[in-house]
Amino acid sequence: FFTRPAPPETDSFCQTGGQPCKTFRDQLGLTEEQTGRVNTINDRYTAVAEPLAARIREARSEILTELDTVSPDTSRLQALVSEISRLQAEIQHENIRQYLALKEVCDSGQAHRLSALYREMYGCPMKGEAAAHRHRHGRGAGGQP
Repeated sequence: FFTRPAPPETDSFCQTGGQPCKTFRDQLGLTEEQTGRVNTINDRYTAVAEPLAARIREARSEILTELDTVSPDTSRLQALVSEISRLQAEIQHENIRQYLALKEVCDSGQAHRLSALYREMYGCPMKGEAAAHRHRHGRGAGGQP
């Protein structure tokens, strides 16, 4: 509740026409035709996700307002938390739809890079990467500190 979630609530990975889109296009090596399709996918994602994220922000504000009262209504607080959870699930479903649509635009190499970009965005390393980082304990090459 009080920390910002790791994945952006409303930001698609590529905002149409903006710098993030150019970076996304460059990182995946998209053609002009693919870029147009990606823009359409991301415009749809933004149109669906933005109102959901706005309602999450409103509900969080309502929670804080309720908590600031002399005697907070715990039933109201629970209802707001449930609403936020439902909205976050809807956004996650939209993220999945967006990813699958983007993957269809990509060739196999681009799809692999897309997966890596999403893992980076969500802070989820590929299997084996987390263990490798966890066991290094700050040592450099050759096991030297």
